[in-house]
Amino acid sequence: MQLQAQHGGGDFRVVGLTVANARSATDFTSRHGAAYPMYADARAQFAAMEIRYVPAVYLVDPDGTVVAEGLDAARKRIAKGIDA
Repeated sequence: MQLQAQHGGGDFRVVGLTVANARSATDFTSRHGAAYPMYADARAQFAAMEIRYVPAVYLVDPDGTVVAEGLDAARKRIAKGIDA
């Protein structure tokens, strides 16, 4: 949620994926004040991205390439510049 607050807008977007149902996703975003879209029932996306644990953070470029994995790596990449 910090990444969205600090960098959201423009070309930078934060989205959430969950294997939980839509009701649970809505409850989570409401409870935690998440200001980004949350996609529920995302098992296919988890499989495609080979996500094995949650929470997981991936920085994905506009072409769909993962350019950083993990919150610290994403923060470092953002600090250098998204296009770096």
